[in-house]
Amino acid sequence: MKQPDPIFVDEALANLDAMAQSLTAVMADGPGPERINTIFRHAHSIKGGAAAFGFGNVADLMHQAETLLDQWRKDRLDPDGDGVALLLESVALARDGLTGAPTDPSITQALLARLQAAASVQMPKEIARNRCIRISGLHGPDLVDVVTALFRDIAGLGAVLSVTGNDASPRVFTVRTPAADAELLDLLAMHVDRASIGIQDPPPESASPPSLPSPGVSDGHGASFVRVGLDELAQMDKLAAELSQVISELAAGPVQAEGRPLKAEVGFHVAHLEQIAQLLRQTLHRVRSAPVSDLFALVPPLLANLAHTLGKSFTLATSGESVRLDRRVIQGLADPLVQLVRNACDHGIESAQDRCAAGKPPDGRIALSADLRDGAAVLMVRDDGRGLSRSMLLQAAHTRGIDVAADAPDQDLWRLVFSPGLTTAGTVTPVSGRGVGMDVVRRKVAALGGAVEIESVPGSGTCVVIRLPVQKHEIRQD
Repeated sequence: MKQPDPIFVDEALANLDAMAQSLTAVMADGPGPERINTIFRHAHSIKGGAAAFGFGNVADLMHQAETLLDQWRKDRLDPDGDGVALLLESVALARDGLTGAPTDPSITQALLARLQAAASVQMPKEIARNRCIRISGLHGPDLVDVVTALFRDIAGLGAVLSVTGNDASPRVFTVRTPAADAELLDLLAMHVDRASIGIQDPPPESASPPSLPSPGVSDGHGASFVRVGLDELAQMDKLAAELSQVISELAAGPVQAEGRPLKAEVGFHVAHLEQIAQLLRQTLHRVRSAPVSDLFALVPPLLANLAHTLGKSFTLATSGESVRLDRRVIQGLADPLVQLVRNACDHGIESAQDRCAAGKPPDGRIALSADLRDGAAVLMVRDDGRGLSRSMLLQAAHTRGIDVAADAPDQDLWRLVFSPGLTTAGTVTPVSGRGVGMDVVRRKVAALGGAVEIESVPGSGTCVVIRLPVQKHEIRQD
């Protein structure tokens, strides 16, 4: 398998985020042709790169997602809540595949089958035929690996029958595929110049296909990359030019300006250098950091999927989205945030019937906030559900053999939810359980140097507080 390209992974994750946001908009505002086309394009972009870089499961998921979306685009099927929920599940599972999160292959296969079933309609089956793909230009030996991987890893795309040509002459791939030429062109254009690709019928008399080389293995160094806005690049370029100019002037020796003493001239250059350094530090901070809104953006599509799965309705409130934290912190908080929201929705927030009986609005409320206090970033996930139960926690603790006094203070009891394997859920659900996975939340936050606290009022809700000590230069609130 080729070494995953960190730039591809970064772009693919951005496409998944955009898919999730558009799918959430479908649930809220309806589909619309352009919205469906946009989602389709995101899935299409991910599929080609995923196959080329060895993410076979991700490629399969996006291929099946494309099939369903194509049925919507062509008005063969009407977009519905079940289909949107399936696509959101596909996005979540694809994200796990790209980030290396452990996944159960059986879950992936089951989801692929459900996607295929959802997209099935009575229509003529595409007939596979042989096509000849000619790619001109100097592309190097990796070209064979890329094209071979596309056909190997994208289910239903077909197979490469033979390859001719060499690094200095056009490569000619004879393939058998049911895909239209336009789809082949789109997939290949993600990796080579579109103008260099030609697709036609194979010649009537073909030589015996030579054996294909094995896919190459890259010795990539696994470097990390981040997107940098053009404004930030322009600012750093300007500062670098100023810095070079000041250094040149100092290297030439201070020249006494008219009416300015020599010492003052040197001081002027030093002050200018300090100003450039400060602006450069600020610009680099913006490049290294990201707004908390990037983290909170994971939640709306998650809530849409949970609402469909659990049969509940939720509202979301956010504050402090402009707080900026180091990108590593934002990435490290993604899994804990998802786990906390799942717990709140599944076992914290009651059914609409129970909420109305308790005098609450039928829609459960999830509130996310971020703030900077005393040199620390404070993130809170709050729900207005049933809250933690002392009696259920005590019973769960005793079942697990945890010694705790019946009259222990609330805070001591609330900390029990971080005990591995402890749960107060009466039944196992496919979503979460209050306490299940919370030990993982605590470990991941601790790995970032932070801590987790729980505040809960039975009958009124629960608030999980994450505190992360950060250096002054690492935080910013725009």
